[in-house]
Amino acid sequence: MIFRELKEKETELEDARSRLLTIFMEAPIRIWEEDYSEVKREIDSLRSTGIKDFRKYFRSHPEAVRK
Repeated sequence: MIFRELKEKETELEDARSRLLTIFMEAPIRIWEEDYSEVKREIDSLRSTGIKDFRKYFRSHPEAVRK
């Protein structure tokens, strides 16, 4: 039973990989992927300190953008 479920998940994963590869290769425009998780963590951290107006914060703390 476990083996069959594992095989089904592997097949689903391969189907998804194949579908995404086709989209990437056949897209009429260039596609790239960026990892913004570090930016999100920093914004979440600032938000947890009570900052709500990020425009104002970054204008008065430009060094925070250059990290």
